[in-house]
Amino acid sequence: MGVEVRWGGEIVAVDNREEATLVEVVSRELSDRGRPRAQDRSQGRFRARISGFLDPAVYDTGRQITVVGPVSGLEEGKVGDYPYRFPIVAVDTYYLWPPPSEPRHYDPFYYDPFWHPYPWYHYPYY
Repeated sequence: MGVEVRWGGEIVAVDNREEATLVEVVSRELSDRGRPRAQDRSQGRFRARISGFLDPAVYDTGRQITVVGPVSGLEEGKVGDYPYRFPIVAVDTYYLWPPPSEPRHYDPFYYDPFWHPYPWYHYPYY
């Protein structure tokens, strides 16, 4: 309790309440930059208490988030029918990561007849 943590993962649910928003997160290991890694392993779940309103359309299921703040307690809840105790992080700072971009496709068989590594040589001179 009261320990400052930097946790992150994928958003599972957003619950807007009168005083704050609770974001339920499936915890993942973080990279050096603080971004959650895409892994099949989970380190459990936690709830992040963020003051103010967060739009569930923006903070959608599957988006990655990293939060920083002290652990303020435990809250009883359920994951499906399984009873679960969620650690609560009183968030000081958070970052919603942009969705990963589509990988660029590189065609190894692409050929451009007009490309030449030395542009100052023209066709008839070499």
